[in-house]
Amino acid sequence: MPTYRLLHRDEFEKLKQEFIVYLVSEGIDSEQWVRIQATDPDLRDHILASFSDMIIQQVLDSLRYVQLVSSKKLIFIHCMERGMRRVQLEWKDKQRDFLENDGQLLAEVSLHECEIFEGYKSYDYQGRDLALFRLLETGYSPSDGTYYKQIIMHLAALKEA
Repeated sequence: MPTYRLLHRDEFEKLKQEFIVYLVSEGIDSEQWVRIQATDPDLRDHILASFSDMIIQQVLDSLRYVQLVSSKKLIFIHCMERGMRRVQLEWKDKQRDFLENDGQLLAEVSLHECEIFEGYKSYDYQGRDLALFRLLETGYSPSDGTYYKQIIMHLAALKEA
């Protein structure tokens, strides 16, 4: 059983070269892999689970920011070592929408027209990796942190004023 989940078929297909390198690093050549698939489903499943865990762990290790973008709210999270700092935006005018007609985030969002909620949460007993994995599995996506940083700078400027 994988720690997180098995990669989906399309994910495996995108990572075909990485999987080949992984098999070679485990001492498994292409003929052996074909034989394992045909004759040893337990070993096949173990190899697929191990590779899936390795890939997901690499993603989690590199993750610093995630975001959830919807029509009515934007959530930006800074994933730190011991916890997460969250900033959430909602329009003051509840009829407004954060998304363009094509589903993309609006190019300009005036923070003065938004309610801004902040919070910090320590990771639970299961730790950072599992907490971030759960966020990704519930629709959050990795981010470069640009929006989060802009909002934090804006909030800092407001507090100084």
